[in-house]
Amino acid sequence: MLEACDYAYATSGCSQVVRQFAKKGGCHVLKQYRQAALLEAIHHRLRSDGVVLSKSSIPSSRLHSGHLIQKLLEVADRRPSI
Repeated sequence: MLEACDYAYATSGCSQVVRQFAKKGGCHVLKQYRQAALLEAIHHRLRSDGVVLSKSSIPSSRLHSGHLIQKLLEVADRRPSI
């Protein structure tokens, strides 16, 4: 599937096989995981396309720890309790 993509990304928790594929230039391994990885991939794509991002365009830089959006992102990344 990664081979078929124009822009392939894998999250930080990817397998060793995917990391080997990335070393060959097949994809970009992100430092983040889950929702944060999606945001990181978007920023990487924009920078790669020459779009300059200001500090204020990064949502997490404007959100304090009690902000609703920040809390929703944290909840989305939680592991389900069993």
